[in-house]
Amino acid sequence: MVTHADPFGPQMPLGISLAPGATFEAWFVGQNRFAVEVLRGMADGTGERQAFLASEPGLGKSHLLQATCRRAGDAGARCAWLPLDGEAGADAGILEGLEALDLIALDAIDAVVGDAAWERGLFGLINAARASDTRLLFAARAVPAGLSLVLPDLASRLTWGPVLQLTPLEEADKREALMGRARVLGLDLPDAVADYLLRHFPRDLAGQLERLDTLDRASLASGRRLTVPFVKEVLAQAR
Repeated sequence: MVTHADPFGPQMPLGISLAPGATFEAWFVGQNRFAVEVLRGMADGTGERQAFLASEPGLGKSHLLQATCRRAGDAGARCAWLPLDGEAGADAGILEGLEALDLIALDAIDAVVGDAAWERGLFGLINAARASDTRLLFAARAVPAGLSLVLPDLASRLTWGPVLQLTPLEEADKREALMGRARVLGLDLPDAVADYLLRHFPRDLAGQLERLDTLDRASLASGRRLTVPFVKEVLAQAR
């Protein structure tokens, strides 16, 4: 069952909501322009009806799935983002009826594959979504061929649309990604703070962008500017 709960389209009874900073504008494209254009097209309803996004952890899959839902929701589409490595992955029954939406983004499906009930549910959803012209977006750490599937035909269903693999950013691109998010937030990010974040969290770009959101809120609440001591204090409290 789907309920109408926020301006980004219907949400599930689990209360899953989109991260405030999860937009295409706040994500640094780097060498992933083609993947981003595919997702933008899906959000706009002008491109692919299904796609699969794969990458190692920390490269921004969840951010991009949420950005796709936000863009689609802003245009009036009924959509849902479900991270299956959390509460949404507890029961495959949550998939029932989702084909009534315009766009479904199923995140971290590698957390549930290997379970026969989940695989049957995913198989049925893909077929139902194709019949109802619903857009489907999947994300996992590996491409479909690299998942430990027990239902043979599911792998082929997961490749009914393009399979997109995110490329890690170069070091200079990571800095630009942080600076770009800071500009979107209207946040003054000194070089010393950017250096600290990149040195202590070198591979976790998705986490870096979330940390900036946390730092922005803390800076506004306290009236303090970002300094390395202040950043250490805020991030220690956020653990």
